[in-house]
Amino acid sequence: MVVCLQKVDPSRNQARFYVLEVSRTLFEEWTLTHRWGRIGSSGGQSLTVNYGSELEALAALARGKQAKIRRNYAEFA
Repeated sequence: MVVCLQKVDPSRNQARFYVLEVSRTLFEEWTLTHRWGRIGSSGGQSLTVNYGSELEALAALARGKQAKIRRNYAEFA
């Protein structure tokens, strides 16, 4: 599952993206990968966290999504 969020505010020169992705590893673990940066840049940063089950990873994804929505990020396709 992938959630893509963005925050664009021209008055503050903000154009940011944030992507949350749940995936399964080769070792039967579940990971939540956070990727973020400036829209249009070639760089960016990422963080991967391992979870013991898919439910734990999905719950963390939901928490992360809500945290970003509270900070004025909006979901996009």
